[in-house]
Amino acid sequence: MFNNFINYHDFTRLIWGIRHGYLRIIISRLTKGRIGRVKDAWKDSNKKRGSTWWMIPEIGQRINKCMTGEESTDYYTYVSEKYLSGKKQLVGLSLGCGTGHREPKWAGLGDFQRIDAYDISDNSIKTAKKQAEEKGMGNILNYYAADIHKLDLPANEYDVVFIEHSLHHFSPLKSVLENVNKWLKPDGVFIVNEFVGPTRFQWTKKQIDAANHARSLLPEKYRAHIVDGAVNRIIFRPSRMSMLAKDPSEAIESAMIMPLLKECLTVAEYKPCYGAMLHLLFEGIAQNFLPLDDEGSQRLNMFLEI
Repeated sequence: MFNNFINYHDFTRLIWGIRHGYLRIIISRLTKGRIGRVKDAWKDSNKKRGSTWWMIPEIGQRINKCMTGEESTDYYTYVSEKYLSGKKQLVGLSLGCGTGHREPKWAGLGDFQRIDAYDISDNSIKTAKKQAEEKGMGNILNYYAADIHKLDLPANEYDVVFIEHSLHHFSPLKSVLENVNKWLKPDGVFIVNEFVGPTRFQWTKKQIDAANHARSLLPEKYRAHIVDGAVNRIIFRPSRMSMLAKDPSEAIESAMIMPLLKECLTVAEYKPCYGAMLHLLFEGIAQNFLPLDDEGSQRLNMFLEI
């Protein structure tokens, strides 16, 4: 309906939300502006973000192998050894840092003079600062609450720029990438770990059908949804309206990330994780695979071959 601006599932989800006491949250979202809804979506740093594919350790190992060639080697180690090893007094920039759990990893693996990190959420930045102090890294990790699009940073300032799981929230995307190119030193490195699937999660019918078929093969105990325990929830394409209402920044230009990266910068290495189907299949049910029993392991291995 209207190029999926609104669909049948919006009405069923609205009724479900009202029945389960989410009316106040729904009204709050509808009465806030775009930036307000984005901040609201990420204001609670302790909020449980749901159940998703990458929380399953065995999938983490599969991601490691796709990125590094080894299940036991994560991409932090791989990138640090390949691109940062031997470099001294590095100056880093992290955009969309969230609660700041990634910057300490980089600081621990490379010789950093400082890492400047920015996020739009005040609460997330407060958490990041507290954790940096607790880890004894307050003199290296500098966290700031700011709108990424309004940053005025010096040109040729940074040896490394990190954007991890946040680039798909940025728009206009091209201007962000042009700024990254400006802020990087001529021999600087831009490290991206991102969702590059369909914009606004507008999955194709083929993807949706395949995910629903795969989920139907699971016994009920693996299909119980984290929110209400329902075992017959279907996977569907969210309407554009629902995406705008919940978090206007979610996957806002995700399909353009790879084309624009190639246009605005030189891509030295590209490591796809092939997670589109796993993203759909395990959303809301990943917790049922923790810990993984023999039957769950067999099912998971089958899906990893898709």
